[in-house]
Amino acid sequence: MLKTAAVILGALALAGCGDIPVVGKIGQTPFKGTIHRNGINPTGTIAVASAKGAQCIGEYSADSMRSGSADLRCDDGRFAVVHFRSTAPGQGFGEGFTDKGEIVSAVYGLPEDEASVYLKKPAPLGTNGNSAADGGKRVFGGTGFFINDRGDVLTNRHVVRNCSDITARLPDGRTVPAKAIYADGANDLAIVRVDETPAETAVLSDGAYRQGDTAIAYGFPLPGGLAQDGVLTTGTISALAGLGDDSRFVQMSTPIQPGNSGGPLADSSAHVVGVVTAELDGAHALKKGILPQNVNFAIKESVVKTFLGAHAIPFRQSPTAPPPLAASDVGAVLKSVVVAIACTETGAP
Repeated sequence: MLKTAAVILGALALAGCGDIPVVGKIGQTPFKGTIHRNGINPTGTIAVASAKGAQCIGEYSADSMRSGSADLRCDDGRFAVVHFRSTAPGQGFGEGFTDKGEIVSAVYGLPEDEASVYLKKPAPLGTNGNSAADGGKRVFGGTGFFINDRGDVLTNRHVVRNCSDITARLPDGRTVPAKAIYADGANDLAIVRVDETPAETAVLSDGAYRQGDTAIAYGFPLPGGLAQDGVLTTGTISALAGLGDDSRFVQMSTPIQPGNSGGPLADSSAHVVGVVTAELDGAHALKKGILPQNVNFAIKESVVKTFLGAHAIPFRQSPTAPPPLAASDVGAVLKSVVVAIACTETGAP
């Protein structure tokens, strides 16, 4: 499924139908076309044509954290995996590779003459964190956490989507191979497994949280730019539903950044109330005259439990909440269970 850089929770600013122009190059061959949006849902279609006559089409759905990954199929048999990142209201960059190893670059939301200038510049890309090109490969970062003692790590699906190679940096600092074994695209959840027995595992909340309760996140935002051993941020649960009153989410004021995706959101007892997944895109909201501050979202523990139960994945849940801990103590608990996930892509489907 084609995913473009309209942020999943920037849908407020994308209300209504409309087309966004997109231009770019496959190798040295130019292409242009449109991205068509479907109402307030972060979905739509894309269609482009190259200067050599190839027609490429697909569907898109927006990823979290102002970025997305895209699959694009062309009538000449080529297949491309592209990553997008928004940089301004309705504008952004994309870069990736075809299955033939050709570089794909794109700009959307700009007039064609302006876009041609930007196509000559390096694009500020990266899904949920830094990305690095190395011999035709790109590496993207996110967060996950141990959910049981058999090596199962819970994260977001978009963190490990289309990975040719996945590694996990464990709490003890070692980096080991990981493999995605289950995924739920609708709820943006995934399980990756490592051949390790963790010393500690996360405990899920009993669901008895309320508005105003403490919400603490721990993860690896902006990989390569901030502290390698993890970053703790604090806030409160702002609402018990997400954008459009979506009951699968909690809204929190806890600051998050690209790279936090897939990490735990915990209460003051260090029990996980949700999986960090998205922030409201300030640039898109500003187009509507709104300046959002710390409007962020996590997938509720109830949704997580349903996902884990469907795949018979064991997890821990405390029947009662212990006394609250200091934020530093919650951080110590979370630090013992989180892992930094790296996804390598080569452009092959």
